Amino acid sequence: MWSNQTIQDLAEEHAADARALGLKPQPVEQALKDFKSNGRFSDLPFLGDYTPEGWERKELTFFVDATGRGNESELALTIPAFIKKLEGLNKSRDHYAVAIREAGQFQIVIGVYRPDYRDFTHTGALTESELRKVAGKR
Repeated sequence: MWSNQTIQDLAEEHAADARALGLKPQPVEQALKDFKSNGRFSDLPFLGDYTPEGWERKELTFFVDATGRGNESELALTIPAFIKKLEGLNKSRDHYAVAIREAGQFQIVIGVYRPDYRDFTHTGALTESELRKVAGKR
């Protein structure tokens, strides 16, 4: 079992990589499609504590079994239970996106993100200066 320090170090390393590569969270619609087809987390970006420009990280997180062998009686969500959570987010039509925040050997923490409230494109693609213009602040 990995130590808390190892998990934290891994998250910090991925956050730096995500920043350097310009990674963004994956839209829930795409995550749902991927999980329903292959049930794997490999397509989710690993952002750690990094929140890309144009995105807001929500307080909501999901603790999920990453092995695919989890049991409903365990604390971590099984993949089918996680898919149901994604379906709920998708129904809200709030343009949510998800990314990995932390990863251990057997479980991962999935963070929920939303485009900045000023982003009328709902993509998280507008820069800070563009968002200030939308808000009327130059």
